[in-house]
Amino acid sequence: MGAVTVVTLLNLVGKLFGFAEKLLLAYYEGTSAAVDSYFTAVGLGVFFFILTDDILVPVFLAQYVALREAVGQGTATALFRRVTAWTALVLVVLSGLAQIFPSQFVQLVAPGFSPEQVQSTIGMLRYTLIGGVLLGLGGVLYVLLNAHGRFAWPALAGVAHKALIPLTIAALYPMVGMTGAAIALVVAASGQLLLLVVGVRKWIPKAEPQPLESGFARNFLWLMVPLAVGTIAAQSGLFVDNAMGSILESGSIAALSFSRRLVELPVVLLPTALGVVAFPQLARLAAAGQPGEMMQRLAAIMRFSVLVFLPLTAVFLLASEELVYVVFARGEFDASSVDITAQVARFYCLGLVAFALEILVLRAFYATLDTRTPILVGLVFLALNITATLTLTPKLGLLVIPVALAAQKTAKTAVLAWILARRHSSRWISPLTQFVVRASLAAGGFAIVFAQHRWLAGHVYGGHLAELAIAGTVAGLLYLIALSRLGLLDVRAVRHLLSEST
Repeated sequence: MGAVTVVTLLNLVGKLFGFAEKLLLAYYEGTSAAVDSYFTAVGLGVFFFILTDDILVPVFLAQYVALREAVGQGTATALFRRVTAWTALVLVVLSGLAQIFPSQFVQLVAPGFSPEQVQSTIGMLRYTLIGGVLLGLGGVLYVLLNAHGRFAWPALAGVAHKALIPLTIAALYPMVGMTGAAIALVVAASGQLLLLVVGVRKWIPKAEPQPLESGFARNFLWLMVPLAVGTIAAQSGLFVDNAMGSILESGSIAALSFSRRLVELPVVLLPTALGVVAFPQLARLAAAGQPGEMMQRLAAIMRFSVLVFLPLTAVFLLASEELVYVVFARGEFDASSVDITAQVARFYCLGLVAFALEILVLRAFYATLDTRTPILVGLVFLALNITATLTLTPKLGLLVIPVALAAQKTAKTAVLAWILARRHSSRWISPLTQFVVRASLAAGGFAIVFAQHRWLAGHVYGGHLAELAIAGTVAGLLYLIALSRLGLLDVRAVRHLLSEST
């Protein structure tokens, strides 16, 4: 558990700095048109990083580990160098196109923006595109370090990235306004890339590159094709959400961004950290021809995640307004900003368990070098999501967007888990289903106790923070007792899952 603990703690620190960025934006601008422009520019800029992280990284890690174990470090080094060179070339070309035609890109993803908002977004996009290229290159180095069992240093580089953003915003906003926030992305991405280069030079074994087998590049690219289709489609879904938000009242995009980041905070802290540490081990088990053992270990971490995210869903459902108020309500983030952001968060959280489990389920497919199945399944549900968003948002309003996303993620994760169950005869899905049912009963009890003590604490002590702290503590303790009595609380299985990574 050592690696997971370190990565989780560093992710926590990084997320706190990430929230510092959101707090500064909320304080300076609230849910304003300027923040809508900023999140649109950032979404376009980091799109290129996402291409690297979602398309290249899963295939690169699995292939790098397989080559290193089967052939040797020299061949793996050759793969790394070739991947890095092509990544840099592709990112520079794509970013250059966006720099040449910025207005077309902005109008595509934000058709409801006024001419002033379009120009504001273009001004910030000039910087966020550069930041996206640097982040993409950093993503390759990040996963390279992970492949060699180095998790703390890449996570530390991520913390530096998150820390530099609010520090730069605080320094530049008084002088250049929201443009300072866009410049902050370049500063932060540069700092992260520098630290990752230092880590690679220090810990990655030096080896003379050996030629790759004939046809390897073709097979490598073929594995990336489904991921490319799926990632571009998924980003299209996000851009559709952004476009629909741009035609609604000003601040809708900001509310979507603030609420989603709040809901996804625990996902970043736990399942993402567990997935980062477990993925190389799952890839080794798959390469060794032990898919049954791989699925048993994956099921253990999925059970642990269910225990955490069921009660968190209840907290968001019952106290989204209090959470948003405690986190964001200061400066220009007024009562109307709290109200719209809390409403969106309440519906995003319906997919919280699916958000967590999706990360883990995808790791199982990627570890076996199956990139097609999750993409094909994801495309089906994404198409339904986009259709619902496009047709219902103009009629029913902003809340369609979080509901559609939660439904998409839940259905997609359930279908992928079912496919894994059919594919691997390790009999892990039935015990997991029974586990979820019993955990849901305990989480239902948590919700009842939380609601009662939240009401009582609000009347006795007053204040949103007191309500959350008292109700959460009492309900959490009783939840742990219930899990223990039901025989659900067993961290030894998770420790076993990660034992080879510590």
